Amino acid sequence: MISSLNLAEILSKINDGVYVLGSDRQVAFVNDKAAEILQHAETEFQQKILQSAKDRVPIRFEHFHASLRRWFEHQTYANEDGGLTVISRDITSRHRMEQALRASEERFRRIVESNIIGVVVAENGVITEANDVFLKMLGYHRKDVLPGDLWLR
Repeated sequence: MISSLNLAEILSKINDGVYVLGSDRQVAFVNDKAAEILQHAETEFQQKILQSAKDRVPIRFEHFHASLRRWFEHQTYANEDGGLTVISRDITSRHRMEQALRASEERFRRIVESNIIGVVVAENGVITEANDVFLKMLGYHRKDVLPGDLWLR
C-alpha cells in the first residue's frame, strides 16, 4: 500500500496539477503544478470549483489562465469525506493545434472560393467539393456536386 507521504511525492512529480479541498473547502493537498495554477486563479475559475464542491457533482471545463498564458482542462471529483479533488492538465498545445487547423482550413477555403484556379476535392472517387472554375471547365454547376453524382475517373 502506498503511504500518503509516498503518494504526495509521486503527485509532486507529475505534470498535471492535483489539489484536494477538504470538506471545509480549505486546501488539504496541492502539488507544485496546481499551486502554480491556483496562485493567480481568476474568480470565474474559483467559482466553478467551489460550485462543484457544493453540488458534489463532477465537472470538466477548460479555461485560459491569463497570468500563465496557458489553457487548462480541469476535472473535479467529489470525495467521500465531502471534499473535492481537482486535476488540471495543460492543454495549450492542443488549443494551438486546433487554432492552426482552423487557420489552415480558412486559407484553403479562401483559395477554393477565389475562383482563380480550378479546385476539386474527392473522397473515394466521389467529388465532395469543387469550386466554380473547376465545375465550369467540366460543364457542370454547383447543384450537380450536392447529390454526390460526380465522380473522378
